Amino acid sequence: AVNNPNAGATGTVKVPMRGTYTDKTAEVEEEVRKTDEHFSSGRFIAFVKECYLKLQSAWTARDLEELRVIQSEELFSQSQTQIDEYKRLGRINVMERVAVNDVKLLAHRISGDKEYIDVLLNAQQKDYIIDEKTKAVLEGSQNQYRNINYVITFMRTAGEVTDDTDGVKTANCPNCG
Repeated sequence: AVNNPNAGATGTVKVPMRGTYTDKTAEVEEEVRKTDEHFSSGRFIAFVKECYLKLQSAWTARDLEELRVIQSEELFSQSQTQIDEYKRLGRINVMERVAVNDVKLLAHRISGDKEYIDVLLNAQQKDYIIDEKTKAVLEGSQNQYRNINYVITFMRTAGEVTDDTDGVKTANCPNCG
């Protein structure tokens, strides 16, 4: 698991979902705070949004290396296989004008040595495929936005706690202390 200041989470994406979901953000936060007093749903949701935006950017760049620290090995491998196929075919899946509209926490659970939080992420973006040489659009539309819901599961080692420093790191100077 990654040790991030918001939740120490790694993410795995489930298939895009449609339907109605109950926002349980307050309940999830209360449950997680029983074992992690510094957990904040607001900070966690900001982390979720950041992860999604990084994912879309890396996908378009066809370079997922930056995502290795936030994805499970299985998900990273699956995503890399897809990117390799795009490269082989000379295609680029362009994700642009990405906006995360909403994130809701849906559920929290602990199983074995892992802790999970399921979230519903709603985003809007342009998503189309182009030829890498000619830049011609092969699939989708450069002019049309897609609205999509994803159910994403974030995972961390059970018992891990949130860093309460708000991302501020301190160090002592080796010369003056």
